[in-house]
Amino acid sequence: MLRSVPGVRVRTSTAASNEKSMCVSLLYPRLKTGYGIGWFVRTDSLGHRWAFHGGGSVGGTTAFGLDRDSHVVVAILTNLTDAPLEPAQEIEAAFER
Repeated sequence: MLRSVPGVRVRTSTAASNEKSMCVSLLYPRLKTGYGIGWFVRTDSLGHRWAFHGGGSVGGTTAFGLDRDSHVVVAILTNLTDAPLEPAQEIEAAFER
């Protein structure tokens, strides 16, 4: 666990450089799945470009979506297993410009 200590640098530029070199590059094969590094990307019926991710486990379900054209973010956190996430679309529609 990292702790914040006044005047002490926890992360050095060397560590940041090493992190970058460990990043995975998925250039091939280029599959048209709309999925990459944990994010789904799609265009909705209004032509808005969305990036979203969701998941769940026993006792919880989550969804996080970014409408890159309207600059709207929708986040849903539930304490239900397999909760329906359709309300995310209704929430986004409330902010439609």
